[in-house]
Amino acid sequence: MLVSVPASSANLGPGFDTLAVALPKRLTVEVVESKRFELCSLNQGSEKKYTETELENHIVARVLQKVCGHTNFKVTVDSQIPLARGLGSSAALILGVAKAAGSSDPLGVAAEIEGHADNVAAAYFGGLIAVEYSHQTVNMTKLAIDPRLQFLLFIPEVELSTKMARDVLPSSYSRQVVAESLGRLAMMMTGLSDIDKFSSVAFGDLIHQPYRAKLFVEAQFVMDSMVDSGAIGAVWSGAGPSILGICGDNADSVAKNLSITLKRLKFKYSLEVMKPEENGIIIE
Repeated sequence: MLVSVPASSANLGPGFDTLAVALPKRLTVEVVESKRFELCSLNQGSEKKYTETELENHIVARVLQKVCGHTNFKVTVDSQIPLARGLGSSAALILGVAKAAGSSDPLGVAAEIEGHADNVAAAYFGGLIAVEYSHQTVNMTKLAIDPRLQFLLFIPEVELSTKMARDVLPSSYSRQVVAESLGRLAMMMTGLSDIDKFSSVAFGDLIHQPYRAKLFVEAQFVMDSMVDSGAIGAVWSGAGPSILGICGDNADSVAKNLSITLKRLKFKYSLEVMKPEENGIIIE
């Protein structure tokens, strides 16, 4: 079975672990029976080499063990999703392997292994998703997206692991922070459904971006530059370090203006204009 799964961008500012959108970069997975566990990676991740111990503990092996009870499969992964960039690469991989291995509930398997369901829900259903995950149950709804909405995706060559990005977050937040965050989340959802109703307040996350800023110090400069170049606003993509600019039909001109400003950066990066991906997981 060959399965295709899209990338995703989670959080979208104030929607920490609850809001995500699918993006038109894809990963395909094929799982076939074999005498032993084999993992073949093409494109993104193809340069990584694993020791025998690392391979035995690889997340793909964990998924196979959970779904099938053993790992005697050859898994071929062809991914266009950059790794450790906040674009849901691990969520897409887990989801794709679970589905290709015959799981009756790949969404549940992926949410359990990931520990949260934002990326996996967006990758599974496509589009913009609001999700709540508790007691091993995924509760979600697909939200309306303004058809004029375009994204400008900034992907740096710098990697940032989700674990590291989560470790810097506080263990608790004040009632005031929670209340303000919920209000900003409501404003973000309103703006995504009608870009004429966007408020700048919607982009003022209080839960994760301020704490992760020290892990990628150029993030604020990139986000400010996106807005100065004509974007409606900008947010971290998931745990970063990719940045998602939110635009109307001017995304191409924003990208052109931004590329001039970003010449001062000391590392390589790419800028891509894209629409949300409406299609989720696909069996090819």
